[in-house]
Amino acid sequence: AGVGSIPTAACHRQRQHMVDLYDDDSSLLFGLLFSTAVFLLFLVYCRSGIVTQSDSSSRISEPPDLTIFFGSLKGHGRRFAERLLKAAHQRGIKAIAADLASADPDRLVEHKRVVFIVATYAGGSDVLSAAPFSHELTEMSTDFRVEKTLLTSLSYAVFGCGNSEYPPKDFNAAARRLDRALRLLGGRRLLHRCEGDDIDNAISEQFDAWVDRFWLAFDKQLQAEEHPKGARSSAQTRRIARMRKQGEVDAAKAVAAAAARAERAAARPISASTNEVEGDAQVKWTSHSSGECCNAGADGDGGECCNER
Repeated sequence: AGVGSIPTAACHRQRQHMVDLYDDDSSLLFGLLFSTAVFLLFLVYCRSGIVTQSDSSSRISEPPDLTIFFGSLKGHGRRFAERLLKAAHQRGIKAIAADLASADPDRLVEHKRVVFIVATYAGGSDVLSAAPFSHELTEMSTDFRVEKTLLTSLSYAVFGCGNSEYPPKDFNAAARRLDRALRLLGGRRLLHRCEGDDIDNAISEQFDAWVDRFWLAFDKQLQAEEHPKGARSSAQTRRIARMRKQGEVDAAKAVAAAAARAERAAARPISASTNEVEGDAQVKWTSHSSGECCNAGADGDGGECCNER
C-alpha cells in the first residue's frame, strides 16, 4: 500500500497541475474576449459620433459647423441626435453630438450653431442627465453679473420631446426654459422652438418635419455668412470690373480726341484778337490779310486801318 501510494500521489499532482493550467487558460481567454468586446463597443460608440465633453474638448479645437446636444429619458433624444448627425455628415457638414450630462454652459461661446434636443420629465422638470446644465444656464441668464450679450455669436435651435398628457404648464417645460435662457443671454434662434408631442407616438414624424425646416434655416445662414451684408456678390464684382475697364477705355478715347483737336487747331491760319489795357486807353491789335488796324481808341473812335495793300 505504501508503494502504490506514490504513483497515486503523483497522478493527483499531475491532475491538479492540469486543472491549474486550464484555469489559467480560461482566465486568459476570458480576459482576451472581454478586452475585445470593450474595444468593439468603443469603436461603435466613436463611429456613432456621440462624444462626451471630455472627448469633444480635444476634437473641437476648431469649432464644428454644428453641435447637437441631447437630454433623453426614453431614448428619443439620443436617437434624434444620431439621425440629425448622420444627415449633417451626408451633407458634408462638420458636426458632433454630445449628451447634455457632459456639457458645460460656459463653453457654449466656443460653438457656432447648436441644436438642443431635450425631454421633459414629470412635473415639468428636466431629465436627470440634463438637469445640471439647464439649472446652471438658467442661473446665468438671471445673474446680473453675467453679460446678456454672452451668446450673441451663437445660433441655436430647440426641439422638445414632451407629452401633452401632462398639464399644459408642464408640457415641454424643459424646452421652454432652455429656449428662454439662451435668448436672455443673447443667443439667436435659427428657427422657432418645436414642442414635440408623443401622445400618439407621432413624435418621430414631427421631428422629421422640423428637421426639414431646420436645414432650410441652416443653409440660409451659411449663404448669409458667405455673402455678408454690404459685401459684393461675384456678379456685382464682375460688373464693377467691366465698368472700370470701360471707364479706362473712355478716358483713353477722350485723351486721344483732345490731342487731335489740339493738332487741328495748330494747323489753322493765325487769327487772334487781343485786348491790352494801357492806362485808361484800350489798344486793339488785329491781324488782317489786307492791312493792320492800329491804335483803335477805347471807345472805338479814332482808329482806322492802315498799310492797306
